[in-house]
Amino acid sequence: MSARASTAVIALSTLLLGACDAKPPAAGTAADPVVASATFAERVAGAAAAANPLSDPRADVMAAIERMQAAASYAVDIETAAGNLMLEHVAPDRFRMTMPNGITQTILGDRMYMQMQGQSTQVPLQAGMLEKFRDRGRIAAGQQGTTIEPLGADSVAGKPARKYRMVHEDPDNPPAILWIGSDGYPLQMQVVADAQATTTARYSRFNDASIRIEAPE
Repeated sequence: MSARASTAVIALSTLLLGACDAKPPAAGTAADPVVASATFAERVAGAAAAANPLSDPRADVMAAIERMQAAASYAVDIETAAGNLMLEHVAPDRFRMTMPNGITQTILGDRMYMQMQGQSTQVPLQAGMLEKFRDRGRIAAGQQGTTIEPLGADSVAGKPARKYRMVHEDPDNPPAILWIGSDGYPLQMQVVADAQATTTARYSRFNDASIRIEAPE
């Protein structure tokens, strides 16, 4: 994967995939899986939603984005047709992405390091690239042209969630499905470019102090 592509993947995950203009990598998983019957977690989530209904799906999605951006750290497992990518983030500007081909890319502010076959090389990173992708005003403006449809209660790995479909005004920006956990953080996002190209991101380890990202030796 090129430096440009890896930066796009980082931006994709940082902005919940559907909130930026980056195109997702192709994947072969099916989009928006259908659950045959309600699980216990789904029934709990449904009861919670009924007790405290959210009248504004857009506000719920934007709140999840804000909460994620305010987190001290998090991890994202990104599933693509080529394999899984693991992205880790430590605020404000540290990222580490481990790719299935054994290459690790680390970003520390405006510096990016590529580790491959035991060697580490520093690669220039376009000035302001990550700041642009994390700009709250830009994200909010981008979401104004997005239709957000609530899909009710669901669950991800046994955790109750609220599920939303996001359809962007720009036809080149594919639709996405977002699951938000009961704590307000995103749990999962699927971006569907077409029937044969789905990227799934699973979010975890929010505010985990054990995530540390340093310059490679």
